[in-house]
Amino acid sequence: MTSGIIRRSVIAIGIGLVATALSACASSGASGGPGTPATESDLVGSWVTGETYTTAPNEPYLTFSDDGSWKGSDGCNGGAGSWSVGGDGAITATAAGFSTLIGCEGAPLPKYLTSSRAAYLDGESLVLADEAGETLVTLVPAPEGSIE
Repeated sequence: MTSGIIRRSVIAIGIGLVATALSACASSGASGGPGTPATESDLVGSWVTGETYTTAPNEPYLTFSDDGSWKGSDGCNGGAGSWSVGGDGAITATAAGFSTLIGCEGAPLPKYLTSSRAAYLDGESLVLADEAGETLVTLVPAPEGSIE
């Protein structure tokens, strides 16, 4: 009888540990990142790398609209889709439709966006991070009138 109670206790503890581990894995927010977790209103607008790309015909950019849509470019190829940010900076972005595959020196910002899982503000910069919390790209606000 005692071994049955011990067995059930061990199973209950094991289930509790598994549940705790799973809930920790499910939390993909921006805590512990390189800045303050971003909000949706923080992201609305256009963002660029601040770098110059000599062979890219256009400046790589991401533009977030307050209707939950985004558009962007790597400097040669365009992309668009939808996005949202949770209260903890957890970002979800999806791509809609196809993109061309023209090669150039630009930065793959649409790919970074759809691969990101967290968004932070570090001063005036926007940092997009992957699932492991590693920085994918750091962006700055686009100068007024530089992105159509």
